[in-house]
Amino acid sequence: MPSQEKHVYSLDLEMANQYNMLLHVRNSILFVGLCILVIALIGLIAYIRDEVNRRRSEIAIRIIHGAQVKDVQFLFLKDILKIAIPAVLLGTAFALFASNRLLELFAFKINLTGYIFGGCILVVLIIMLILSTSMIWKAARSNPINNLRTE
Repeated sequence: MPSQEKHVYSLDLEMANQYNMLLHVRNSILFVGLCILVIALIGLIAYIRDEVNRRRSEIAIRIIHGAQVKDVQFLFLKDILKIAIPAVLLGTAFALFASNRLLELFAFKINLTGYIFGGCILVVLIIMLILSTSMIWKAARSNPINNLRTE
């Protein structure tokens, strides 16, 4: 009809508008995931602090009897890794399941490789080990006499 306006749409804009909702979902998932990571790290810090306070006299006795700081750190990290590794593997299994369910919404499929999840596991464990090691090092380097004086 000659008297009506013609609307011209760009294919790129149409495709962008189609996936606009999914971009919001992706950003929401990323934000929630980072919040969960921060909350988990806060919990880890509280757990380590509680363990260090509970075992402060044990640390002091080990240091007085000649144990190195790395030996004390190894004892703590061994206990922490017994909890952390199953938790990370369980979280990875859930993430793999959720990612596969999300990818079912798309016509074009991609393969999720183990490198993505392995990299995430590695990053989380490295952050956890850095936090744990620094807090345990600080406790092990404190004066053991002050820790034993309160016993």
